[in-house]
This record gives sequence, C-alpha cells and structure tokens, in this order.
Amino acid sequence: MFNWSDVRFFLELARTQQLSKAATRMRVDVSTVSRRISELERALKCRLFERSADGFSLSERGYKLLSLAEKMEAAATDISAEVGGLHDSNNTGVVRVATWEALAVLVIAPEWVNFRTDRVDIDLELLVVTQATNLGRREADISLSMFELDAPKLLSSKVGRFAVNLYASPQYLTNRKHPKSVSDLASHVFIDYLDAFVPLPQLRWLRELAPEARVVLQSTSLIAQQQAAIAGGGIVALPAYATGPKGALVRLLPEITVWRDLWMTVHTDNAYLSHIRAAMQFLEGRLRMILEETNAG
Repeated sequence: MFNWSDVRFFLELARTQQLSKAATRMRVDVSTVSRRISELERALKCRLFERSADGFSLSERGYKLLSLAEKMEAAATDISAEVGGLHDSNNTGVVRVATWEALAVLVIAPEWVNFRTDRVDIDLELLVVTQATNLGRREADISLSMFELDAPKLLSSKVGRFAVNLYASPQYLTNRKHPKSVSDLASHVFIDYLDAFVPLPQLRWLRELAPEARVVLQSTSLIAQQQAAIAGGGIVALPAYATGPKGALVRLLPEITVWRDLWMTVHTDNAYLSHIRAAMQFLEGRLRMILEETNAG
C-alpha cells in the first residue's frame, strides 16, 4: 500500500516538472521530494516520471495517476470545507493559464494582481502560446483561445468576442494623409504579423481589413507591432483592448472591423478543483467586462 501523503509530492512535481520548484512549494528540501517520489514509485511498482536534463515529465502510468490524484486532492479540499467548516479552500494552489501574447501581457497579467488581493495564495503560471494547448497532457489548467477546443473531456465556454480595427498614431497621420475610405489605404504602409511564424489563421486579421496592404514591418509579436505603430511606423490592425495608452493610437475607418471569439476551456478532471474554479470565475467576469468596454470604445 502506498503512502497517501506521497501523492501530494507527486502532484507538485507533475505540475512544476522540477524538483527544486516542487520542493519550494512543499517547503521541504529537494532530497525529500526525490525520496518521496521514489517511495511512491516503489509502492506502485511503476515509473511515474521520465527524467531528463530538462526536468521531470509524466510517464504513461504517471498520466493515469495524475487524474486520480487530482480527484483525491479535490476530495481532501471538500473534506476541509464541508466537514472542517473552512470556507477559504479556494485560496490556495497554482493555476496555469495559456493564451496568446496580447491577452496575456495586456489583460491577464495586470488583472491577476487584483485577483491576488483577495486570494493571496493562488499563484499564476502564464503561458504565451501560438497554437492550441493540450489540456489533456496538462500543458495548462485553463486555455483562453480564439477558437473552441474540441477534444474528449474538455469543457469550453464562449466568454465573448472582441473587435479588431485599424489604428495609426497621430504622428503618422500628421505625416501622411488621413485615409477617408478603404480605397485610400493603397497609399499607406502597414505593420503586420510575420505569417511564416504565426500558425493561427485567426491572427491574420489584416488580410480581412486591408487585403492589398503594403506591409513594411512584420513581427511575430503583437506588442512589437503596437509599439511600432505608436512610434509612427504605419497602420496596424489591433484588438480593441490592445491599443495602448489613451491617445497613443487613433482608430481609422470605423465602418470596417473584424471580430474574433474568446473561448475558455478547462479539462473535466480539473473543473471541480476549487482554486481553478475561482480563477475561471474571476477571469470570465473580468474578461467579459473588459471586452465590452473596449469594443464600445
């Protein structure tokens, strides 16, 4: 029979993939984590992790245990809340959120500061990704994407949608004639994604807004595009929430816009974990509000 408490060490190592990080979270030394994992593997008579220079990754048996271990964790949380009378069980844990750069940098990161004001023990691991995240392999707990993830045991909900418009800086518009119609765009220069390194078709919004655009600056980073536009480098297509400080960019041709959906997805094995539920509720509420406010502007 295995030691139940060893499962806690297993969960931390599965989530952090590093002995040192797991030890820090468990407030023990590295040797203790290593010993407890070894004892669990001996008791279960199988290898739970594959060791490499990059750290620890789950083996096939490890993935099977992870799902069961998370249910054990949730049950323990419920015991504390319902039997022990504790009501702050959603105030601890680590939540890994995966989304694209602009949403991560401009929205999620600053908003999380407000979230931690009330839930000081829920930590954030924020992954910037350019392709679909595999929640089944625990690459993240929550995915925020522009499309619905469709796979077994995934729960997806549409948070809202956001507008993508054309913008330019006052400096750029001073140097060049302000476009009054779509046909006027032919005499302007643009900033866009570097297509060869952007796998998501949803990010190729400039093609929809200005199919004949003459692109003079390309980047895989939307933040770089934003900053180049603010500096006067050209016209850029940006989500309404990503226009920078007030007055830095001017919206052009308000009659044209494109829309993108925002989906939140979680694995069913994680959906009932209290700290993940708390994070999802906070993010969904704040994102809905931010999108509505910026779309209206």
